[in-house]
Order: sequence, then C-alpha cells, then structure tokens
Amino acid sequence: MKVWLQTEEPLGAGTLCTVAGRLSKLPGNGWGRSLFMKGASGVLRAVSVSDVERRPSRIEAFRAKLLEAINPASDPARALLAGLLCGRTTELSSDESMEWFSQTGLTHLIAVSGGHLACIVSLLGSSLLKLPMCFRTRLVLLQAVMFIYTMFTGGSPSAVRSFVMVACATACRLLGRRAHPLSGLVLAAGILALMNPGVVFDVGFQLSLASVLFIMLVAPVLRSTLCNWHIPDGLADQVSITLAAQWGTAPIVMPVFGSLSLISPVANIVVAPLFTCMLTAGLILAPIAMYTGSGSWLLAPLAMVGDVALFLTRALSEVPWASIAVESGVLTGVLLYAAGAWCYMKWRPLCLRGLLAGLAVGLVVFAGDYARWNVFAPAEVVVLDVGQGDAILIRDGDRTVLVDAGVDEATLRALVRNHVYELDAVVVTHWDRDHWGGLPAVMRQLPVRQLVVAHGASDNVPSELFTFMENGSVEEVSAGDRLKVGSFSCSVLWPLSRVGGEENSESLVFSVVCDELGQDQQILLTGDTEVNEEHEYARSAGNISILKMGHHGSRDSVDATLMNELDPEVAIASAGAGNRYGHPNSKAIDTVVEYGAGFYCTRDVGDVTIRPTSAGLRLRTRRANSIQ
Repeated sequence: MKVWLQTEEPLGAGTLCTVAGRLSKLPGNGWGRSLFMKGASGVLRAVSVSDVERRPSRIEAFRAKLLEAINPASDPARALLAGLLCGRTTELSSDESMEWFSQTGLTHLIAVSGGHLACIVSLLGSSLLKLPMCFRTRLVLLQAVMFIYTMFTGGSPSAVRSFVMVACATACRLLGRRAHPLSGLVLAAGILALMNPGVVFDVGFQLSLASVLFIMLVAPVLRSTLCNWHIPDGLADQVSITLAAQWGTAPIVMPVFGSLSLISPVANIVVAPLFTCMLTAGLILAPIAMYTGSGSWLLAPLAMVGDVALFLTRALSEVPWASIAVESGVLTGVLLYAAGAWCYMKWRPLCLRGLLAGLAVGLVVFAGDYARWNVFAPAEVVVLDVGQGDAILIRDGDRTVLVDAGVDEATLRALVRNHVYELDAVVVTHWDRDHWGGLPAVMRQLPVRQLVVAHGASDNVPSELFTFMENGSVEEVSAGDRLKVGSFSCSVLWPLSRVGGEENSESLVFSVVCDELGQDQQILLTGDTEVNEEHEYARSAGNISILKMGHHGSRDSVDATLMNELDPEVAIASAGAGNRYGHPNSKAIDTVVEYGAGFYCTRDVGDVTIRPTSAGLRLRTRRANSIQ
C-alpha cells in the first residue's frame, strides 16, 4: 500500500527510516485528490521516526540542491515553480492553491508529462545540432536526458508514460521505421503494466492514457471543426486539445471526484501559456541559480509570473459554475466514450447547427431538471447514504435544508444524486467530524445560505468553516425553536440549555412533522444522543412514526423502554459498511425488531426517502443508479 507520510522534520528522497504513526483516509480536498491520482491510499501521520538513514542518489541530491535554490516554502509562486520543474507539490498543497487548480481543471499542467519533455527537446535540440555528432547520437543523448529528468521528478505514471512513448518513437527512427503515436501509447501502457501490474489501478495512469488517447483521436476532428468555424489556428489547437483531454478523462474524473470543471477550456487558454513560460525559463535559470547561489533574485521574475498565474487561477475558480458537482455511473462513461468513437469514425467537421441544437436540448433538459427539483421538489426527508456519518435532507418545493454533512465528499455526491442545487441551511447537530466533515466540500460546490447550530455551539465552529462566521450567517437555536421547510415543521427538542456542541449528548434533536399529516406522523432526528438523553426528551416527542436512531445505531441508542415510549413503526440507522465501531449494534437491532418495528440501515439499502402521502408516510430505498 502506498501512503503519504507526514512528519515534523522533512525527510529527503532516498531516506530509510522506521515510522510509527496514525493512518487516516485521504482528505476530501484538492490535495487529497492529487495524492489519490499519484496512487496514495491514505495519509500516515508520524508519531515517531527512528533509525533514520539517508542514502540519496546523485539525482536525488541534485534535486535537493535545486529545490534549495528555488526555496518553495518561501512563497506560493516558488512552490508552483518547484511543482512545475521538480514535480514537488508538498508546499503547493499546503494552502488553497491545489483546490484552485482542481476547480479550474489545471492540475494536469503541474503533473510532469509530455509537455515537460517537449520543452527539454526544444531547448536541447537546437544546441545539439551545433555539436559535431551524428543524428543517432543526438537522439540517444536526448533520450538519456529525458530519462534522467523523468527520474529526477519522481517518475510519476504520466511522466513515465510520456518517456516510454518518446522512447518507442526514437527506437522507430533509429531502426528506420515510421513512428506511430497510437502504437507508442499502447506499447507504453503495456510496458508499464508488465513492470508494475498495479499501475492499471492508479488514477493518474488512467487519466494520462485517456487524455492522450483522445488528444490523438478526437482533437484533430475538433480542431478541424473549429477552423471550419473560422477560429484562428493557434486558438483552435489549444481549445481542441483541452476539450479532447477533458472529454477523455471525464468518465474517470466524474465518478471518482464527483465534479466537472466547466471553465477548464477558458482556464487552459488563459493560464497555460504562463505555465509554459515558467517551465521553459525555469529549466534554464534554476540550475544557474543553484550553482551561483543567486536564486533569490535570478528566479524573482519567474516568481512574478507565478503570482500572476495563481491570481488568474483563483479568479477563474471563483467564477459561478466554474466547477459543478455531478453524479456519474457506468452508463455515462459508456455514452461519452461511444460519442468519442463516433466523432473519430465520422472524421468530418461537426455541424454547427447540430451542435447548437444539441446544446439547446441539453439546456432545456437541465432547466427542466433544475425547475423540478429546485422549485417543485416533492416534500420528503432523505436519510442519505454517506458511509460512517450522518446527513439528512429535508426539502419541499424551493426549500431545502441539510441536517449534518457526513464526514467527507460522500455527502456532496449524495446531494448531487438527489438533484440538490442549493441549500437554504445546513444544521450541524454537534461538532463530531462525522457530522460536519463533508460540509467544506458541499460549500465549495453548492450555495449554502445559513449554518444552524445549538445555542452556544457557535463558539466552537471548526476553522474549516470560518467562512460562515465571516459572513455572519451562523444562527443558534434552542429547545422550543422551530424551523420551517416548506410544509415541514422542525421543532428543536434538545438540548435544554446552552452547550458547546462537542459531546454526543449535546446533539441537536428535531421532531419533523408534515403539517398536512399531524403529530402522529412524526420523524424524530436524534443526532448522536443515546438512551440517557432520549428518555429525557421522549415525553416531548410523544408517539412517533419514524425514528432515526441515535449515534448510528450504537449499543445504547435504544432500549425496550424507549421503544415503548416512542412507539415507532420504523427505525433507521446511518452507518458505513465495515466501520470499526460495529455500528449498527446487533443488540440495538434486536431491540427494534423484537418490538415489531421495521429496521433499515443506509449501508444495506442506500438512501432512505420518506415522503408524506394521504395514507401516511411512505418509505423508499435507493442505491446509486437503482431504486428498491
């Protein structure tokens, strides 16, 4: 298993050591996505590091000296330069920059790939022509330099794939054979898979292959189409390559990351030239700065270009709808790739009228879907399947509220598959991470007007949510307060006094009633409270119809006395498969079943939707891409 190691003291490449630490999941942000694309499956936070032995190779030692000259820790622009030249993104990932690149679809510009090798060829090619050596010697020398640079930058899958493709093309030329790019891509993929079969599961490797394949096959058709529409050749080249790469990678990006950058073509046109300028000039100036010790002033102009690139990237990432949350399944990928195959086989410029007609149909479908779910959404309460966390959606018409936000980006994906485009409010019952951890991802993609917490809990808002505090949109509620969500009335039953919101016993508890059905059809949302608290507010709740079990169905979430007091027809637990807490607990399940109530768990049935009807509350379960 490949993990990302975090230590207090930096450890250089080639270091051997013994590490004891805590292993956790990758964070749900741009940095986490970049690590996932590099093949990492978790983050190891070191508690102790011992038996440190440094054995850097000459290439690794040279890389360390070059990074020292660049000084990436001093400035975000220099961190960007280190990422472009050396493939080091540690400092760049420590702030918001990686998230901006993700939002604008520019992360591929930082990854070492064919563009970097092309810069090396352009810089060295003309110089080698002046040297007294034969054509084959020049090719071999160029190949050696590219190999060293690929290893120098860490040998990422995209870089190795690019090098192997160039090596295949070079071998063809040396043997007097015609180079064929598609054959080179297939050979590169085959060689890498033979060397390391596990690389086929590396998302970075998959994205690299898909983007290059579509650039080879589909980009020429798109370029011909754009030129046919009288778009300048240079602009047509850049736009067609960007669109083809995004087309090819979308079926991989959407299901893995749950988002799609709409501003990527514009961002690549605006920002990519700056990256190319920094890379080309940096390949020349950085080694000079390293040997002369003049990195502070010699690289200053490149840092200024980097500042401009970061400013533009951030500005583009903040454009409305720059990146949208999407839910994609196998069918979407099949359709996208089928469309790409049809485009390649057609091999003619695409009809402008046909594209405009298709775009118009797509906009009409989107507008209809938006109106249906954002204006005329049915009254429903949905216990979302977000793994080991809580997230409950309450909506009716144009009113939508989320109670808790799970632990990671699974909540955003759950909202997307339930056609949620914006939220009037997010209620955080308490500050356990499995109840608010997914909120930053939700906030990045969906408008959230207000944050609601228990009385006193706003004093402990996590730093990741300070944006709400800055906007003054945090509201506290107490027992007896009521929130209206369309025809739903959500009454606060607990806590009874001011709390910090950091303990399970301090969770907000809501009684949700549809005004048309009355009090005998209540839905009780219990947060992480357990029987000690539940017995205290059970009398206020009275008889209910549906119980969302406290603390994910833990051992002490219900007992026989509580079931008799509340008299629920159905109990629902929100828990993830294989969680280390053993939720839902078998004792709690037995208590529910023995009482005669139905039991559902999100890990088994997916989303649980509760809709009011003339006959009472109706339940429906739904897994991604299926309904039960």
